[in-house]
Amino acid sequence: MTGVRQDAAGGWFHSVGVEDAADVSAAAVRDRVLRAREDLAEAAASRNGSAVREAVDELEDALAMARVNGVVVADPPTADAAPAGESDAERA
Repeated sequence: MTGVRQDAAGGWFHSVGVEDAADVSAAAVRDRVLRAREDLAEAAASRNGSAVREAVDELEDALAMARVNGVVVADPPTADAAPAGESDAERA
């Protein structure tokens, strides 16, 4: 459950409702972000607008959960990134 809350300094932020408790494990949060990224890629490939919107919402919620809980999530790989163990020279 997400929502918008105001912090003590008067700033607004997205919250993740009951899931923002300290007992949320970093691994579970990272897994949720990874799954959400995979789901978004599949939805984009399907060209289904409503599936893309739902996938974007889930990814935003997962990233908000990571932020709220101080979980560092790696950036997604870029399309031009070399596979593990492959150098730029090997790709050329």
